[in-house]
Amino acid sequence: MRIIKEGDLSRLSTVKRFECPDCGCVFEASGCEYLRSMLGGKTVCECNCPTCRRMVRIDDEEGGA
Repeated sequence: MRIIKEGDLSRLSTVKRFECPDCGCVFEASGCEYLRSMLGGKTVCECNCPTCRRMVRIDDEEGGA
């Protein structure tokens, strides 16, 4: 592999705020604690609730801490 332009690892450390619709837990997760994926043509962030373990999803633009 040949790197054309070096990446910026600080872009991965974005903190997002999640709210679990089941138990009401509000929590923040850093970039290494949540997954970013495509769902229905939108980019979403997914993280397990630390209280009830339910998968919580937010739009990628939401959740800025």
